Amino acid sequence: LPSDGSVVTLSDIERHYEIGRVVGDGNFAVVHECFRRDSREIFAMKIVERSKLIGREHMMQNELSLLGSLCHPHIVQLFAHHHTRTHSYLVMELVSGGDLFEAINERGAFFLALFIFSFLLFF
Repeated sequence: LPSDGSVVTLSDIERHYEIGRVVGDGNFAVVHECFRRDSREIFAMKIVERSKLIGREHMMQNELSLLGSLCHPHIVQLFAHHHTRTHSYLVMELVSGGDLFEAINERGAFFLALFIFSFLLFF
């Protein structure tokens, strides 16, 4: 399956990946657990509805460029990206522990400050 930005079909993606349960969602995307059919490796698949990005296409390009260029144990790794006419599919490292923004909302600003300080200390 090409990961060069060329357009593929949903059938192409489903031939290579088994898309499972929802593990997160946001304004522009839904994240599913997924498996590569050939190796059974587990990933996260971020599915972005492209119609929601009209006028904000740069956000997708920025995310692909940034995540594609970084390799760090504290940053989610992007392994591949595929695009249909209506959606973009980002195959990423699956991380556990829940949603960061939910944790910040539940625990407040002090938790955010502590998280950022800890991250910077060990980065």
